[in-house]
Amino acid sequence: MKIQLLAWKHFQGLSLKNKLIFIQLLIALAIISVLIVFQIISDQLESRAAIIQNLRSIAKIVGDNSLPALNFLDASAATEILASLRFESHIVNAGLFDAEKKLFADYARSGYRDYSYPYLPPGLRREGGRFIIFVYPLVQDDITLGYLLIRYRTPGLFFTVARSLGLGLIVLVLGTILALGLAVRTQRAVSRPILNLIETTKRISAEHDYSRRLVKPTSDEIGTLYDGINEMLEEIEK
Repeated sequence: MKIQLLAWKHFQGLSLKNKLIFIQLLIALAIISVLIVFQIISDQLESRAAIIQNLRSIAKIVGDNSLPALNFLDASAATEILASLRFESHIVNAGLFDAEKKLFADYARSGYRDYSYPYLPPGLRREGGRFIIFVYPLVQDDITLGYLLIRYRTPGLFFTVARSLGLGLIVLVLGTILALGLAVRTQRAVSRPILNLIETTKRISAEHDYSRRLVKPTSDEIGTLYDGINEMLEEIEK
C-alpha cells in the first residue's frame, strides 16, 4: 500500500504532458501483456492438439501394420514394426498387447528400457507432467485383436513457455517503442491547447489586458473551457 501511495504521489507530480504519455503507454503495455499471455496459452493448446493428432495417425499406421503379426503370433515381426518408431524422437516406449491384454512385443528408446508396459484401457491420458500415453485398439472385422500402447515424451513445459515468452518479449519491446512514439505525438493534441491556455492567461494576468480573447482550438471539452475563459474575460472587461 505504501508503494502504491508513493507511486500515486509521484504520478500526481508529473506534468500534464508526461501524465498523458504515461497513461497511453500503460494502456498499450497492458493490452500487449494480455495478448502475450493469450498467445502462450494458445500455443500450448495448439501444441497439445498437434501431438494428439500425430499420435492418432502413428497409432493407426503402426497398429494396422501389426495386425498380421498378431494374427500369426509372430512376435519378432511385431517387434520390428514397433522398432520403426525410433524415427519418432518423442516416442520413448511402445507396447503391443494381444487380445488377452498380455504384452506381445515392445519397443523402448535408450534410457527408457525400465518401463513396465502396464495394460491401460483405450484412450488418451497423461503420465506425470512429461508423458502422454495413448492406447489404440486393434480391430479387424469388428473383433478386437489387441492394443497398441504408445508413450510420448512431451517437450518440456519450461522450453515451450520460454520460447513463447522470448517471442512475446520481442513483441513487447517493439510494441513499447511504437506505443511510446505514438503517445509522444498524440498527447500534443490535449496538452498543447491546455499549455497555450495557461500561458495566455498568465500573460493576460500580468498585462491586465482583458480585451484579449482566446482562439478556440477544438470543439470538445477543451474548446468549452476556452469559451468559458473568454466569457469570464468579457465580464471582467465590462
